[in-house]
Amino acid sequence: MATIIIENLKNIKHLEFKIPPRGVHVLTGANGSGKTTLLACLERLAHSNAFPNHFKTSAANRFDDFSAARIKYHHNNKEVCYRYSNTRWSPIPRANADVLSNMGFAETFHLTSSSERFYVQTSTLPDRIRPATPFIQESMNEIFQTQKFDDLRRIKLPGKGLGEGRSNYGFLLPAGNRQYYTEKNFSLGEILVLNALHTLQHIRNNSLLLIDEIELALHPRVQIRFFDFLERLSSQKQLTIILSTHSSSLIKKAKKLIHLEKISTGEVIVHEKALPAFVLKEVAFSEDFVPDIICCVEDHQAAHLLKALIDRFFVLVPNRNRPDFSIMPVGGWREVISFRHRIINTLFHISVRKIAVPDQDAEDDIQALRNKAVRQASEQDLLNTINALGSDFCVLPCTPELGLHQFFGDRNRNFDQFFQTKFNAGHLSFSQIVAAEHQANGANRSSKPRDAAKAWNYHICMSIQTVTGLHPDIVQRYMYEIYVEQFFTGAHQNTLTQFVGSLLV
Repeated sequence: MATIIIENLKNIKHLEFKIPPRGVHVLTGANGSGKTTLLACLERLAHSNAFPNHFKTSAANRFDDFSAARIKYHHNNKEVCYRYSNTRWSPIPRANADVLSNMGFAETFHLTSSSERFYVQTSTLPDRIRPATPFIQESMNEIFQTQKFDDLRRIKLPGKGLGEGRSNYGFLLPAGNRQYYTEKNFSLGEILVLNALHTLQHIRNNSLLLIDEIELALHPRVQIRFFDFLERLSSQKQLTIILSTHSSSLIKKAKKLIHLEKISTGEVIVHEKALPAFVLKEVAFSEDFVPDIICCVEDHQAAHLLKALIDRFFVLVPNRNRPDFSIMPVGGWREVISFRHRIINTLFHISVRKIAVPDQDAEDDIQALRNKAVRQASEQDLLNTINALGSDFCVLPCTPELGLHQFFGDRNRNFDQFFQTKFNAGHLSFSQIVAAEHQANGANRSSKPRDAAKAWNYHICMSIQTVTGLHPDIVQRYMYEIYVEQFFTGAHQNTLTQFVGSLLV
C-alpha cells in the first residue's frame, strides 16, 4: 500500500497517511489538522508545481521557512523524500523520483471551491454557441433536480487558446428571443458544480480525484446528490476520490470516513475508520474552526486585492493586533449581500464578524436603486438588507480589474523594477508585455471598462506566466501586491488605512 509521511511541514510535526483504495473517502478534521496540506502532497503525485503553489515561501529566512520539512512517498519498497532547499523542492534520492508516477493512478485532479466564472464578450457571435455536452447537461439536472440544464449551451471564448480546458469556454442558458443568461447570473453552487463536472467528464479510469470543500455553497440535499453522483462515477471508472469537508450531511452519509486528529505534540493521528458521531463532535466543537472576521467578496480577483490591502495595512500599522481573516469569494455583488445576510449566520458562530465586501462599482448599481422612484419588492428588500447590515457592509476602494488596468496600463510609467523584484525574475520586462498587449488588442478593446479591464488582465497574466512559469493564481496575487504597494501611497494611503480600519471596528 502506498504511504505518504509528512514531517515538520507548516504546523504538522508528523502525519502518516495510507492512500486508500478505490471508492469515495470523506476526509475530515478541525482546521489546522492538515487536510489541505495532505491534499497538496497527494496532488504532487502528478503535478510538479503542487508544492510551490501550496507552500508559499518568503524572501526573508525568518518567514515561511520549509527547510526542516520532509515529505516522503513510499510504494513497493521504494521511497523518495522531498526537501526544500535553495528555492525548490528536490527529491532524495533523485533516482527514486519515479515512485510518484508508479503509484497506480492514470492521472490526478485537485478540485477546489473555485467560483471562477468566464465571461462572454458582447462581440461574440451567436453562431458560435453550441449545446453543452450531454454529460454536463444530464449531470447538472440530476444534481440540482431540474430540467433547465437541458438547454445549457457553451461557447468558445476568443483568444483563450485550444483544448477543452474550462477557461476556454463560457456557459449560457437561453432567455428567449435569441437572448442568453451568461455565467454571471448562475448561482455560486451551480458554478462550483459546473466547474467540477467540466473536469470530471474527461477523467480517465483508475485516476485519483481530490476535492477540497467544494460543498461550501451547496444546499445539504444537493451535497448528498453530488456525493451519490461521485460514488457512481467512482464505481464506473474505478476512481479513488478523497473529499475534504466540514459538512455534517456528508459526514453522516459517508461509508468510508477518514478523520485527522491533531494532538498537543503536533502529531496528526489518522483515524481510517472513524465513526460519524465522533467526527461530528470533534468538528463542531473545534476552536480552530472559527476565524475572527469573515469577508464575503465577489471573486478571486477581489480576494487577492483584499488580502493585499490587509497585509499592507499591518505593515503600515505594525502595532495593531491582527485578527484571523477568512476571505470567501461568493459571486456578484447581490450574491455577496445575500450570502452574508441569509446563509453565513447558519455556518459560523455568532461571535464571528461577517462582512459583505463587494467591488467598488457595486455602488453605482446600489445608488441607481436608491434613485428609483418606484422599486420592485425584491429591489426594496435588497436595499433594506444593505441598510440592516450597517457597518458589516464595506465596499472595496476600487474595482479589482479596473484598478490594475488603470494603474499598470499607463504606458508612460515603467514598473519593470517592481515586477522583477517581486517575481525574482531579472529578465521580466513588464513594460514590453504591456506594449505588446496594447499593439495586439488596443484597437479592439471593449467599450465597457470592466470587460476591457478583464481582457487586459487576462492577457497580461498569461504573458507573465509564459515568462516566469508561475501558476496564474500566483501571478495575480503578486500583481495585486505590487498594485497595493505602489498605488496606495501618499493621499491614497489614507484610503487604505481607513478602509481596512473599518473592517476591524
